[in-house]
Amino acid sequence: MLETAVAKASAAGQYFVATAANALATRTVDSDVLDSIATTTSTSYVGSGMPTVTSTCTVEAIVMLYSYCTNNTSSQTSFYGFQIGAPTSAAYNDNRAVATANFTAQFAVSASCVVLASVTAGSQSFVAGVRVTGGTGTWDHRRIAVMGF
Repeated sequence: MLETAVAKASAAGQYFVATAANALATRTVDSDVLDSIATTTSTSYVGSGMPTVTSTCTVEAIVMLYSYCTNNTSSQTSFYGFQIGAPTSAAYNDNRAVATANFTAQFAVSASCVVLASVTAGSQSFVAGVRVTGGTGTWDHRRIAVMGF
């Protein structure tokens, strides 16, 4: 039997993805926000106490990151990235992170939208994380949102 989006919709804000030929599934944007200050001096990603979402994905996902960030040391960089848990298992990667270098010692707004073209089907955990190249990084208004496809 053919399915239509109108027949599948059960709540406001849903969108639809094809899961197979002539098959639709509903999805929602999954997001988490922490409006508290976080700091680190770690040069490796720290995910403890960071925004975390679980999203159902079929083949790909769009991950959106947003944060105010700064670093107290001139010419050092603060990164805000994410990792994906099982079944995809993708580690933190600076190429998928937003970064702010300190040249003014002011908070900068950083935002990014990353399309992940290859995600293992199933429920995925997306965990935001922070790191610095040196100095002390500070982040506020940390957000992560995921659209699973």
